[in-house]
Amino acid sequence: MLRRLATLALLVCGVATGAPPAGGFTVSPVRLEISPGARAVSLALDNGADRTKTVQVEAFRWTQVDGEDRYEPATELVVNPPLFRIAPGARQIVRAGFLGGAPSLEVESAYRLYLQEVPDGDEPAPNQLRLLLRIGVPLFLAPLEPARPEPRWNVARRSDGSLVLEVRNEGRRRMRLERLAVESAGVASRELSGLSYVLPGQARSWPLPADTQGPLRVAASSDAEPFDVALPVP
Repeated sequence: MLRRLATLALLVCGVATGAPPAGGFTVSPVRLEISPGARAVSLALDNGADRTKTVQVEAFRWTQVDGEDRYEPATELVVNPPLFRIAPGARQIVRAGFLGGAPSLEVESAYRLYLQEVPDGDEPAPNQLRLLLRIGVPLFLAPLEPARPEPRWNVARRSDGSLVLEVRNEGRRRMRLERLAVESAGVASRELSGLSYVLPGQARSWPLPADTQGPLRVAASSDAEPFDVALPVP
């Protein structure tokens, strides 16, 4: 029973957004995009483990509210196959698409495909834990017209005196940030975040170190273009 509970905890918490450790699953590509009118996109799942695994695939609509990610089942997005077994060293192609073709939108919409390993009833050896992998692959439905993210950066001071870095995406396409770092007067560069997304019309914020002084330099790479901006500190 304890082994089952531990396995369940790993099942819930073990979420990856890229390639998992050797010996498990690898997925390519790590991001998907569907053009307006296209019927489907596909990804490849490779089983690098030494045993056959059962995998379930589910599609979720991805939104953000107050900087927090929200997910709900996306019944309009069809996944094939939704459940399969994959042998050691084998590859499975998974397709996702819209019946009748992808709709035309003015603003990009976001989804995630979750590939979840299903417990097969085979108990792990004594004193061992079995990690059941869950991989989340972002899927974006592109708008009808080409679009770009339009970030608006700001430094705000909260009522308790602490500082936060804020960014709002006023564009029609998501903003994917990598290695977000800040540098203030007399303080070396510090990384605030690894990988993070800001969907169209949404905002995110990060607390700043207590010794932050102006001006503040913000640097990050993204899937659109690198950012390097200077901001005043209130």
